[in-house]
Amino acid sequence: ADAPLEIEANIFGRENGFVHVGDPVAIKFDTFPYSQFGMAEGSVRIVSPDSFTAQDEARNPTSAVPVPQTSTEPFYRTRIAIDKVGLHDVPGGFRVIPGMPVTADIKVGKRTVLSYLLGRMMPLAQEGMREP
Repeated sequence: ADAPLEIEANIFGRENGFVHVGDPVAIKFDTFPYSQFGMAEGSVRIVSPDSFTAQDEARNPTSAVPVPQTSTEPFYRTRIAIDKVGLHDVPGGFRVIPGMPVTADIKVGKRTVLSYLLGRMMPLAQEGMREP
């Protein structure tokens, strides 16, 4: 009844190496635009030790998170604890309930805008100068 709510989310295999238990998470409720109503804060509680695929899920559906059947990329399941709900100006009587769609942005590091842009351009420059 009063158990703490958690978010179940899928992390693509190519991103899993950056995610660790305890990482902070910005939780945006799809119902309320975060720029207007704010967001919640959370933390990664569990990351599955093994990966899954859409085919695994089709054979043995165990997740509350839908997986597109066309996806071939492996993913890891994660659970995120909701630590603080910082929503404001929401309709009276609103409360967070199970099944609400959210977007969870896991904060995995800090980079400057310049390092982010250079990180995208450097592989292009290195690979673009090669002959086939």
